[in-house]
Amino acid sequence: MASDSRAAGGTGGRTGRRALSALAMFAGALVGAFAVRHGSPALPLLLAGVLLAGCALGACVPARSDAPWSKPH
Repeated sequence: MASDSRAAGGTGGRTGRRALSALAMFAGALVGAFAVRHGSPALPLLLAGVLLAGCALGACVPARSDAPWSKPH
């Protein structure tokens, strides 16, 4: 984030997106640590698998659509 800042000569246009991705990684680490600490070591793997399956399904359904907005130009 610092290399793209205006102080470093960058445009500073993607700071929000980068901060949000860093926050998402931190939140994932907290959830994983909580799951290991209060559950079992396999619980974070189960949560990650469920999340991966949900994201794959969420990406697959619109890709199979016949809607005009889903077609590449």
